[in-house]
Amino acid sequence: MEETEQKVVQAGEGKKVYELSYLFVPTIPEEQIAGKITGLKDLVNDRGGVFISEDFARYIELAYRMERVITNKKEKFTSAYFGWIKFELEPEKIAELNAILMRNEEIIRYLLIKTVRENTLVSKRPVNRDIGKKRSGSEDEPKVELNKEEVDAQIEAMVKE
Repeated sequence: MEETEQKVVQAGEGKKVYELSYLFVPTIPEEQIAGKITGLKDLVNDRGGVFISEDFARYIELAYRMERVITNKKEKFTSAYFGWIKFELEPEKIAELNAILMRNEEIIRYLLIKTVRENTLVSKRPVNRDIGKKRSGSEDEPKVELNKEEVDAQIEAMVKE
């Protein structure tokens, strides 16, 4: 058992965790998006990478218009398929992966960053909705009138320290 765990640790040595966020062109038919994502995963696997997690690409409206030169023509996009994958790969292989992604004309833009293995997404649901109510003050506490000059003086005193 210990030998197996030791081999796993050794296999991961030297590898870093990366996240690839991408915007696929919106002209790709929706039924082909899964194949495009598989292609990205294959790029990582072919270089000895280990897939960790992903957010499947979904169609979104972009916050601003983006341009990309495709077959020597400047194309403009206001929507795209956005997704990301997280994987483990040796740092020496990242430049090679980056070069391949740059040449891919089906990707409007991408971001390849070093990250942590743990999930860094924040839940959209608040953990406890009562927390905000407690901080706003209860009816038992006396209300304190704020004097603007006094608050300013205290801020000035804290800034000088």
